[in-house]
Amino acid sequence: MSMISRRVVPQNALDCSFLFKALTAFSAGHQCKVHGIDALEAIATAFHTACVRELLQSISQAGTRSYDNELATACLLRSEHRHLLGAYSFADGEPPDFNNRGLLQAGVWNYLREEITMALECRKPVRMGRIFDRYTYDPDAPDDMHANHIIAAKQYLNIARMLLTLFNPSPPTGHISQSDLDLAQRCALDVCGVAWINQNIPATVNGFGPLAFSGGRHLIDSHHRDALCSFLNTSSKLTGWPVQLIINDLNTAWQ
Repeated sequence: MSMISRRVVPQNALDCSFLFKALTAFSAGHQCKVHGIDALEAIATAFHTACVRELLQSISQAGTRSYDNELATACLLRSEHRHLLGAYSFADGEPPDFNNRGLLQAGVWNYLREEITMALECRKPVRMGRIFDRYTYDPDAPDDMHANHIIAAKQYLNIARMLLTLFNPSPPTGHISQSDLDLAQRCALDVCGVAWINQNIPATVNGFGPLAFSGGRHLIDSHHRDALCSFLNTSSKLTGWPVQLIINDLNTAWQ
């Protein structure tokens, strides 16, 4: 997603005014959060408001619509915590053709990763809609498409293993054993480790959900907990993503 976005979104924005406004609002808001340039907040708000107005007009018009630009716009607005649920209307629409690489497919993967992140942080179900109705796995797909399959696979695998272990209604011994707790601890460390070594900013943000939902909650050693909080704070400065609620939730779970 990031490679396509960096190349295609700015190009498309030159010919699509609501995408241009979304990109400007996102950039101004991100700079305001990351670098503390308060004067940009008013610019972000103004372009955001204008973008939403024009995007709604585009969606309501009959005839040819630019679904790829509309989805990219919704993802940009969503990324700034302004429309966390708005992209679902596109996910529940006509399923994309995964044989065609481009902005629409990249937006779909971005939507899915952010939807999982928010679902884990907010403790709500993932809303898939019809987004993968036409999806088939292609073993000969390019490397960047394979990356979309595996970018968060290890984190979610470990989350699933922890949930199945710790919330097993009928454990073999009648109760959760020490070996089960040890497995949860190892999975938690793996979840944190994957987030720690990842140098991709979007993937770092997508790692906040697993860290908030289960990965960090099952850390036992104090130095691991302190390192996780330090990592979250550092990542927040780099990404502009608010993490204080995650840290507060983790501290409550650790008490």
